[in-house]
Amino acid sequence: MDNMEHRKAILSENLIRFVKANGWTEMEAARRGGFNPQTFYSWINKVSYPGPENLIRLAELFHCQIFELTEEKWYIDERKRFLTIGASDTLTLYDSNPHFAAWCRIGTTLAKANRLEAYVKRIREEIK
Repeated sequence: MDNMEHRKAILSENLIRFVKANGWTEMEAARRGGFNPQTFYSWINKVSYPGPENLIRLAELFHCQIFELTEEKWYIDERKRFLTIGASDTLTLYDSNPHFAAWCRIGTTLAKANRLEAYVKRIREEIK
């Protein structure tokens, strides 16, 4: 499998996973994201690969990072990272302290914006 075919396969698997996680059909996901259903199906069926703008729109639709759509097995490492006793203490603090929860949300928003900016820069450099 060449590199582009591999990238299409990874994207397809991740899109299917995100669609199912949201309890949507593929048609509903396409509609919610403002995508032409045929275009969305072509990504699911590994026929084509979205451009940078559509990757950003997909990440916004699924409230995720671009790498969560384009990379394989990232979620296994994330799950391992959060399945620790320390993480459960943090989750308890998050649930019980509204100020801590607010700081977490602010930090997550800032980190997401920085990562998105870095991915857009990387994608633009690859296009050139």
